[in-house]
Amino acid sequence: YIAFPVMGLNVSVGHQLLSLGVKSFFDASKDGAAGIVVVYPFGKNVVGLGTIKATENNVVTANAWSGPNGSDLDIHFGLASFDLGGGHTLGINIANVLNNSISKASLWNYGVTLSGKLAPVTYTIAADMQDGKNDGVNKNKGTHMRGVLGFQATPALGLNLASIYYSGEKTGTSVKNFKTYLEDTNYATFVFGYLNRGFGGAYGTGAPAPG
Repeated sequence: YIAFPVMGLNVSVGHQLLSLGVKSFFDASKDGAAGIVVVYPFGKNVVGLGTIKATENNVVTANAWSGPNGSDLDIHFGLASFDLGGGHTLGINIANVLNNSISKASLWNYGVTLSGKLAPVTYTIAADMQDGKNDGVNKNKGTHMRGVLGFQATPALGLNLASIYYSGEKTGTSVKNFKTYLEDTNYATFVFGYLNRGFGGAYGTGAPAPG
């Protein structure tokens, strides 16, 4: 990818390492994704806008621009990161997922992350809420929450305690399972959502565990 400044803005265009929030909703931080990102840094704070090619022709590769049949899935997003002082940071992101192969398909994801350090403990508190109609018909009401505490006992030994929740399943016309757009393999834990490439290049998905 190429990156360049324009009137105080930092612009990056091309295949780049991207993720939103704590990587629970969208993550291409390992293999990268095609995108355009514009950020404005001021002091220790940052605000920005961007667009990502999340899938090409319904194949979860997150690495290419528009395909021949126009069924790609795009994620348009805004983000902000604010330094609260004292080693604490507040992050906010809003993303809109547009599935070009489905009429009226539009999924919204609203994410917030608070992280910092209360010596000698580090913490991360994050949440996502979803709205819209990912399939163009049913309402999405997925949620994700997590809390992580870390303690560095020695330079070589660290301890972490985490609690992670994903909503799941469908109730009537309300789709409560949390929609994710992740790289080839992503395990939050052994029991939550996953996406794996199988034999012959096919993809298999696992819905987040209910409750």
